[in-house]
Amino acid sequence: MTLQWSFRLRKAFFVRQSPEEYDRQYYNLMEQQFQLKYHGNLDLYEQEAIVAEDRKWWLERIAKEKKEEAERQKQNQPAQRRIPRLKRR
Repeated sequence: MTLQWSFRLRKAFFVRQSPEEYDRQYYNLMEQQFQLKYHGNLDLYEQEAIVAEDRKWWLERIAKEKKEEAERQKQNQPAQRRIPRLKRR
């Protein structure tokens, strides 16, 4: 009985990226890590443990919460009073 070896890696895994594409993906990852650290108070080890789909959900939820918070602040903000100008004689 002989064993048949098979590899589960896809061909796309070995495709080279352009430096611009790599930089863009790296920047997006760093931006996501910053948002999770700043708003979610997660360190890098905790962020690495999160699955990509869950990380995306967290970032969308943070964005939604910040948008709702800004709308609440806007509604609670009193209307700006106009200061009357003095007439010159």
